[in-house]
Amino acid sequence: MEPLDEQQQIGFLIASVADLQAEQREIRKDLNELAKLVGDKFKTAELTFKILKFIGLVLVAVLTFKFGDISKLWIYFFG
Repeated sequence: MEPLDEQQQIGFLIASVADLQAEQREIRKDLNELAKLVGDKFKTAELTFKILKFIGLVLVAVLTFKFGDISKLWIYFFG
């Protein structure tokens, strides 16, 4: 193989830079998609935690009342 002259070396470097730019665009796109996916998962986890917390609070409230008190409260508020 012959040694490369300056023009060939410059052309090779330009091609290498173009390849690196294309790879960088792909990585940036993948990173943005990953960030969106993680954000969606985080929102889902927050919502699930809020729902479970609400259900737990309702369950604790029901278990702390006497069952007779619940019927009296129901009649007081809705009857």
